[in-house]
Amino acid sequence: MSKKQSTQEKIGFVVKFLFGILIQIPFLFLPAWTLNWTEGWIWIGLFLLYVIFVTAYLYKHDMTLLKKRMSYKLPTEKWDRIIMYGFFITVAPIFILPGFDFRFSWSKVIWWVELIGGVCVGLAFFIIFLVMQHNSYLARIVEIRKEEGHKVITTGPYRVVRHPMYSAFLLLFISAPLLLGSYYALIPGILSDVLLIIRTLFEDKLLHTELEGYAEYAQKTRYRVIPGIW
Repeated sequence: MSKKQSTQEKIGFVVKFLFGILIQIPFLFLPAWTLNWTEGWIWIGLFLLYVIFVTAYLYKHDMTLLKKRMSYKLPTEKWDRIIMYGFFITVAPIFILPGFDFRFSWSKVIWWVELIGGVCVGLAFFIIFLVMQHNSYLARIVEIRKEEGHKVITTGPYRVVRHPMYSAFLLLFISAPLLLGSYYALIPGILSDVLLIIRTLFEDKLLHTELEGYAEYAQKTRYRVIPGIW
């Protein structure tokens, strides 16, 4: 890679990084109609720390995965496209409703519930990082990357559940509303979790039929996303 290409790539990473942070500010604070909202800034702070840490780690250790995580394309599977469109509808309100909730004092969430939400958000981010440490085949869409020698990952969090990234997002979609002080935002959070579970079912079926060694792995690692339950 030339020095010019490297510089352009770094600029691209910075632009996408800043966009991912800045786009959240209007979603959170316009409904609240104020910047004086502690929970909103705590979320921004946690997300900022997570993105900086993961981006720096992947930039040093797994540039290929970093490029994949920063790229966007439509899923090839029809069911995956439908579920992705569903996420567009359900995930945004998780971060829009809390602003209205704060503005109009609907929920009145107790501080220790918000604290639990914050701890769980941090745990979800940590699990996502562990997943990225162990799985370089991660993509935003469901696909078997045979050209990359796609193989079954059985280390790290994959020793506990078969889809640990989904485990993290199941937790995140429920804990973010609590951190942001909104019980009403739990509704789209739960709907997002339902979509995630449906996606897990379809993806697990695809992996059983198309990824060599996955069926044997599934026999050893029984649980899909929730240890001891499912």
